[in-house]
Amino acid sequence: MIKKKDYKRKFPWIKNIRPITEKDTISNLQKCLLSAIKGETSETWYLSHPWNVDVTNRDSNIPAHYKLNSTRKRYSNLEEIADYLRNLAGGSNFSIKKFKTQKVFAVDEDTHETISEWNMYKGIIFETAQQKARYVLHEGMWFMLALDYVAEIDSYIEKICLEDNKRLNLPDKGPKQKEGPYNASVTSNKGSFLLFDQRTV
Repeated sequence: MIKKKDYKRKFPWIKNIRPITEKDTISNLQKCLLSAIKGETSETWYLSHPWNVDVTNRDSNIPAHYKLNSTRKRYSNLEEIADYLRNLAGGSNFSIKKFKTQKVFAVDEDTHETISEWNMYKGIIFETAQQKARYVLHEGMWFMLALDYVAEIDSYIEKICLEDNKRLNLPDKGPKQKEGPYNASVTSNKGSFLLFDQRTV
């Protein structure tokens, strides 16, 4: 399959994305990630779940809570786990290697059974600019993106955001305001919006 070239015709944008396999480059990128987790840089990172992981019970569709490794503590969302990791990363012995040993469990609300689990490192979404290149960590793999392709995508999305914002008249988001509080503030100030960004009870 790798030797075939017809995929380039079907997916012409693929030339703008290259998987990173060089160990030295990955090591440097992981240092950037660790600095971001510790809050030493302004670069942001997010904790998600792999795209093929279902975090709800297929039978009852009851949202799950989360657990970290074998601890009993419950986390209502992944952002709470990310906050825990930010505090944990402040320790001098914290490393990406330790990060990779962390497992996240999605647990059923009623039966307390594990619905799904995944390595936390595969749930990190991180983007950084290094040496005139843009790198992205996704599903545990590093990719390098062509800068002109990044600019093209950013421009395309910005137009959509500007059009939606003009149509919906949404307020600007504060520099340190998180998504949850922002969504709540929008719906509380504008009666025509409903807040669906919450857990079902």
